[in-house]
Amino acid sequence: MKTRLAALCLLLIACSQSTAPVPTDIRNARNLWSKSAFENYLYDFRQDCNCIYGGMPLTVLVINNKIESITDSNNVSIASTEYKWFYTIDGLFDRLETLSREHPEKFDYTFDIDYGYPRWVYVDPSLQIADDEFAYTIGNLRRYGVRK
Repeated sequence: MKTRLAALCLLLIACSQSTAPVPTDIRNARNLWSKSAFENYLYDFRQDCNCIYGGMPLTVLVINNKIESITDSNNVSIASTEYKWFYTIDGLFDRLETLSREHPEKFDYTFDIDYGYPRWVYVDPSLQIADDEFAYTIGNLRRYGVRK
């Protein structure tokens, strides 16, 4: 009986995971993201860099594909004048495309298997310059219940 239950659990876990291949290039990932039709969403964001918000876990709220608010882990809002340092998911894709054209010496990224959004980005523009590298970590993407 335990063997059958364990086999059933494994089968359910296997069926619940996506079988789609993880997108590996920016264009395919962006196409998958576009098909998901997210306009109102939240996601957790962290940028690791020598910058004012470096290392801070933040939550970005996007309404109608525009940043509506950004809050830190204590639910303290970031001033809207600072939004220029942050991105919608579409804005992240724009940033990736720009970075790709600039040919940084190190440029790595991974995308979400289900929705295609960037999950992690690492950039080192020049190996010869200290502290110019940065990374973005994106996760916990969820729809936000706002209607147009």
